[in-house]
Amino acid sequence: MQFISTRGGMSPIGFTDVLLQGLAPDGGLTIPAETPRLTAEDLESLRPLPYAELAARIIGLYATDIPAADLREMTAAAYGPPRFPAEAVPLHRLDAVAEGLVLVGLSEGPTLAFKDLAMQFLGQAIPRVLARRGRVLNILGATSGDTGSAAEHAFRGREGVSVFMLSPLGRMSDVQRAQMYSLADANIHNIAVDGVFDDCQNLVKAVNADAAFKAEHSIGAVNSINFGRIAAQIVYYVWAWLRVSDDAPERERSQTRVDVAVPSGNFGNIYAGHLARSMGVPIRRLILATNENNVLDEFFRTGVYAPRPREATLVTSSPSMDISKASNLERFIYTLLGPEAFVEAWSELERTGRLDLSAQRDRMAEEFGFVSGTSTHADRLAAIRLVHAATGRLIDPHTADGLAVALARREDGLPLLIPEVAKAAKFGETVTEAIGSAPPLDASLARMLRAEQRVVEIPNDVERLRALIAADAVRR
Repeated sequence: MQFISTRGGMSPIGFTDVLLQGLAPDGGLTIPAETPRLTAEDLESLRPLPYAELAARIIGLYATDIPAADLREMTAAAYGPPRFPAEAVPLHRLDAVAEGLVLVGLSEGPTLAFKDLAMQFLGQAIPRVLARRGRVLNILGATSGDTGSAAEHAFRGREGVSVFMLSPLGRMSDVQRAQMYSLADANIHNIAVDGVFDDCQNLVKAVNADAAFKAEHSIGAVNSINFGRIAAQIVYYVWAWLRVSDDAPERERSQTRVDVAVPSGNFGNIYAGHLARSMGVPIRRLILATNENNVLDEFFRTGVYAPRPREATLVTSSPSMDISKASNLERFIYTLLGPEAFVEAWSELERTGRLDLSAQRDRMAEEFGFVSGTSTHADRLAAIRLVHAATGRLIDPHTADGLAVALARREDGLPLLIPEVAKAAKFGETVTEAIGSAPPLDASLARMLRAEQRVVEIPNDVERLRALIAADAVRR
C-alpha cells in the first residue's frame, strides 16, 4: 500500500513513513493511493476475532510494510489491560430511547475518550519504528479537548519521543485540562494559545510548512493529520457493524445495513467511517452532527464550504467540536473531485476563503451517504436527560450532539449507531445542568483535578512556538 498527498507534490510512500511524517512535504494530507476492499466473505471471516486481532487485520490492509506478527503484538499491547477492559468497544442498546438505537462505547480507554483507540496504537507503533530507524520524533499537535490528553497518555515517558501539544486557552473542560496539564513527564509539553482551536491548528501547519525547521527538529504529528490514526479508527466501524449484524439471521448478516451518526469537529472520525463504507462495510448513511459551529453541516446541506474566522467560532458546551476549519475535509474533497479538479478548487478556497461545490451536493448524499444536522445547547441537555431518564446511562455533550441529530434524521427500519465519544464525567458542568446532579468521578480523575498543572501560555505567535520547540526538542 502506497500513500500520496492531496496536493500532488509528494512521491508515494509507505505506512511507516506516514506514521512519522505528519503533513506531507507539499502541505497536503496523506491518503491511500487506493482503497482496499472487503468482500462479504472477508467480513464474515473477521466476525469471530477479538478487537485487538481485528485491529491488526484492518490496519494491516494499510500498513503493508509492517509484518503481520509485529502488528498483532502492537494491537495486543494497545487494546489489552491495563489500557482497556476486556471488551475494548462495548455496544449498548438504547431501544428504550428509540428502537434500533445503539451506543458504541468508544470511551473505555485511559483518558475516557474515543481518541484513545487510535492513539494507543500510535503509542505502540511509532516508538518501534523510531527505534528500528535510530530516529527521534517531536510530536507537534493541536487539540480542542481530547486529542491532547490521549496523545500525552499514549506517549508519556516513551524513549525518543517528545510531545508539544497546543490547546486554546480557557476553552476546554476542567477534566480535559487536568488530564493534560497534570502530567509531570519530562517529555510532555503543554502549550496554551491565546486563541481558538483553529489558531492552534494554524500554528501547527505553519511549523510543518517550514521544511528546514521541521527536518532539523524531527517534527511529526499524531492528530488526525496523521493517517495512522485514521487507519486505527476504521477498526471500530467494522467492529460495530459486525456486532450489530450478529443479531441478524445467518443468511442475512452480510446484507445488514446500518446508519451511523457521528459528532464531528475536525472531520477525522467520520472520515474513518467514510473509508469503512468505501471498503465495503454496509453503512448506508453517515449522519454528520455538529454543534453551533456548524460549518460542516452547512457544507453538506448546501455544498458551500466557508470556514469562519476565530472571532466567529463560538464557545459551546461541546468544546471539542468548537472548530470552524476541519482539516480532514481536504481528504474527502480530494475524493469527491479527483486530483485535477481538487487542485483548482483548493486554490479557490485559499484565495477567497470560500469553496462552492453546490453542484456536488447531491453526490455527497447519494454516492457517499453523507447527511448532516446541527445540535444546540438546549438539544444537548434534552438528549442527556432523555437517555438518563430512559436507561439510567449518562452521555457526554458531544455524544448528545450525535444523538440529537440522529433522532432528527432517523429513518425507521435500520439500526442507528451513535459513537459514545467521551465519558460524561469529563463534562460535569453540562451534565449537572441537564440532570441536576454531577456525574461521579473515579479516583484517578479526582487525583488529576487536585494535582499541580504544568502549562506554558503563549500568544498566537509562530515564532514563540518555534522557540519553545527548539529549546525542549528531543534530539538524535
